Amino acid sequence: MAPEEVAVDGAEDLVGGSSGIIIGAMAASSCQVCGKVFQGTKRKYRLERHMAIHTGEKPYSCPMCDYRANQKEHLSRHIRNLHRLQSSQVHSSAHHAHAAAT
Repeated sequence: MAPEEVAVDGAEDLVGGSSGIIIGAMAASSCQVCGKVFQGTKRKYRLERHMAIHTGEKPYSCPMCDYRANQKEHLSRHIRNLHRLQSSQVHSSAHHAHAAAT
């Protein structure tokens, strides 16, 4: 890779297609832990979401079991695949479970 080329997460949104290579100087954010580079208009969001991998933070918890996730999308997939519910059903199930417990 030439010095002016940078491997980028989410580069499919930018010039250069899905190759993940950006040529030239564009604004970038990089992870201070592993060096992964994030480019584009959502770079700050992507970096913040990525940092949960290193911190171990898992703010999303399943209302039906002990599963915890670091990304909302991962929790939604867990609920859909394991509990066989759609996200709209989760809120009503959690409400019923809470009402029954009180």
